[in-house]
Amino acid sequence: MLKPLLAAVLLTGLFTPAALAAPSPTCLEPPTSDKNELCASVVTVTDKDFAASGRFLAADAAAPAWLTVAVQQRRDQWPEPITMAEKTTSGTGELTAVSGSGRIGADTRAVRACATGWTEFGAKKYEVCTPWQGV
Repeated sequence: MLKPLLAAVLLTGLFTPAALAAPSPTCLEPPTSDKNELCASVVTVTDKDFAASGRFLAADAAAPAWLTVAVQQRRDQWPEPITMAEKTTSGTGELTAVSGSGRIGADTRAVRACATGWTEFGAKKYEVCTPWQGV
């Protein structure tokens, strides 16, 4: 009785790594005093390709704003994170973007997503990164 149920779950695609545990986004915490919102998350494309997604909502929704999302990897013999893929978008109101996917190297130990948001009138950029996720 259990075998047909398991086969049905596997065949319908409900039992996939992405369906099991999609990580929740990492957002600015605590929220900034000027009410800008920024979040980032890692998107698993395959078991070896990763992308980043991000969302930026400026306090002044009418102000021109920019959002850059990037997926980074950490390698064994490299001290600094390596950006695998990146995408920048601009406009007004809520901005969302998904980076291109980046293929991880054989010696990659972890990946993370980062998002940077800023407005034309702001004097500061906001950045948030997810915790490193082992691969």
